Amino acid sequence: FGNSVLNTPVLTDTFTVAGASGLTDVDLIRDCDHWYALCSNNGCPLIQLVDLGVTLDTLTPSVTSFSIGSSFSLSTCIVNEGDMFYAFTSNCNGNVYLTRLGEHLSSPSFANQNLIPFGSVLMASTSLARKDSRWFAFSPAIGDNTVRQIDFADPCCSSPAGSMDSNPAGVSYAVPGNFKISLTITDSIGNTD
Repeated sequence: FGNSVLNTPVLTDTFTVAGASGLTDVDLIRDCDHWYALCSNNGCPLIQLVDLGVTLDTLTPSVTSFSIGSSFSLSTCIVNEGDMFYAFTSNCNGNVYLTRLGEHLSSPSFANQNLIPFGSVLMASTSLARKDSRWFAFSPAIGDNTVRQIDFADPCCSSPAGSMDSNPAGVSYAVPGNFKISLTITDSIGNTD
């Protein structure tokens, strides 16, 4: 596409994902100076983490596989929260697996965190969105024309959950303890850091 998605696309490269069995989905993310793809399979419970290298112009893929359970995966997405990367993978049994990938994708430490049951329907994909300090997941069910929504409740019970003020005042928590906070800076044209 070059510098605009309105340009005419040109297929520039293909590569084989070692260990894959009927690829069904791919999601991209950047960690430090490398690009990574997370690939799901329609024939086995393995997910491939593919290191694409420092540029998307010339691909030099390196593949690491990990298991998400006992059934094949349909789709996957990868997110970063705080200092950890996580994979969300929909499977054929109507579940979404949450897998902790570790702090850096260059040296992943795979750990299946938990299973999110959506019922006895096939989940076609999973998409995540973050609003303020809350995460939401959405998965369409194959066959019944519904979309399942999961709300990851704020475990800190902070009030307010987020602020646009340069000096937020009155932030409080329902329980005592130490809490991780994040700061996102947005410039006048919408760039964030």
